[in-house]
Amino acid sequence: MTRRLGLLAAFAFSGLFWWWLFTLLPSGGSDWRDRPPTRFQRDATAGVVFTTEARVQRMCPQVRNAVGCTVGGTIYVPNPCRWGDGYATLMCHEMAHVSGWSASHER
Repeated sequence: MTRRLGLLAAFAFSGLFWWWLFTLLPSGGSDWRDRPPTRFQRDATAGVVFTTEARVQRMCPQVRNAVGCTVGGTIYVPNPCRWGDGYATLMCHEMAHVSGWSASHER
């Protein structure tokens, strides 16, 4: 029971931390949470580099606290395996296949 409470508390703290990080920290320039105008919300082909948060910052020094950025036709974003939402889980799973994890999903 104590272990479950500890895990629950850790999970809650983690969620609150990420919520705080991405809702309260100021960004330099436009806010990444802002949706672009509809005319820019279309399918596109781009290279994506899943990397460390530190590398994202190095790639976009002009943006304070950059969560992700685009340089040329390449998007730099943190490795989704460290995030917890459904889309991140999907991307983490598919990235593992790119990295050699077979379709049989061995452990």
